[in-house]
Amino acid sequence: MKPFQLLLLLVWAFNSTYAQTPDSLRTEQTTIADSTLARPLDNRGQYRAKEFWRAYREEQTLVKIGFFGIPILGSRYEVAVEQKLALAWSVGASFNAYYSRTRNIEQAQMGGALFGRWYYSMPKRSREGRGGNNFVGNYLTAKLGVPFYADYSLRNPSYSFDNQPKAMRESVALAWGTQKRLGQWGFFDFHTGLAYALGQTAYTGSTNRLSFGLRMLVGFGL
Repeated sequence: MKPFQLLLLLVWAFNSTYAQTPDSLRTEQTTIADSTLARPLDNRGQYRAKEFWRAYREEQTLVKIGFFGIPILGSRYEVAVEQKLALAWSVGASFNAYYSRTRNIEQAQMGGALFGRWYYSMPKRSREGRGGNNFVGNYLTAKLGVPFYADYSLRNPSYSFDNQPKAMRESVALAWGTQKRLGQWGFFDFHTGLAYALGQTAYTGSTNRLSFGLRMLVGFGL
C-alpha cells in the first residue's frame, strides 16, 4: 500500500471514530438523564438532603468553631481541628472556654483536649454509596482533657461549698457520638460518655473521679 493511500485510510478511520463519539456521549448522557428523571421523588429528595448534610464531600481536614454547649445554663466556645488518617479514623486537638452563672455559683474554665475518633459506620456508608468520607456519622472517641484555668466563686453565702482551690488535673474520657454537617459551613456535634479525672479537677474537694457527661456543639466548619 502506498504511503498516500495509507494516510487516507488513517484519516478515514479517525473521522469515523470521531463522528461516532458525540452520538455515544449523547446516548450515555440521555440514559443518565432518563434514569435521573425516572428516579422516585423520595430518592431525589434523599440526595438533596445528603447534599445539605455535606454527605458527598471528601475532605481531609475539618476546622470547627463551636458556640453552644451543655449544660444549657452555661456558654461554651470551642475551636477544634480534626485531621483524617484513614477512611474511618481521625485525630484532633481542641481549645475550649466555658462560663456558667447560677443562683449559687459562678464558674469559668478554659482547657484543651487531644482526641481520636473512629467513625465506625463510614465503611458501610461508602459501600452503599451513601457518602461518609467527610467526618460525618456515628463515632467512638477517646479524649485526653488538659485544664488551663478554672475559677469558682460563691454567689449565695448560705450555699454549702468548699471554695478552697485544688490542683487541676487531666482527665481521660471514652464516649459515643455523632457528627453532621449542616449545609456548606455548619456542623452539629454531640457525644456522651464517661470521664475519669486523674485527680481533683474542681474546687469542691470531691473524691468522686468518675463522671457522666453530655456535650453538644453547633457552629461553623471550614
